[in-house]
Amino acid sequence: GVVMQAEVEGQRLVVGDDGRVLGMEVRVAGERKTIRARRGIVLASGGFIHNREMVRNYAPELYDCAVPWGNIGDQGMGINMGIAAG
Repeated sequence: GVVMQAEVEGQRLVVGDDGRVLGMEVRVAGERKTIRARRGIVLASGGFIHNREMVRNYAPELYDCAVPWGNIGDQGMGINMGIAAG
């Protein structure tokens, strides 16, 4: 029952006054859209090894790592969306 969509960039979670996640603002082919959540949102977006500030704050032992192993897209965007949603 899950609809998978490729080439969609999550921008932010849409949160109601009661704190519930109602959906997500996304960018698809340069166009901004809002997707309504019926039962939840899955933030499957990787880690944050290429976000130097997050590494310093959350994994300081890795900050001086000569070769940060991971995808260049591991910028912590999904983690930050979750943090922003509370």
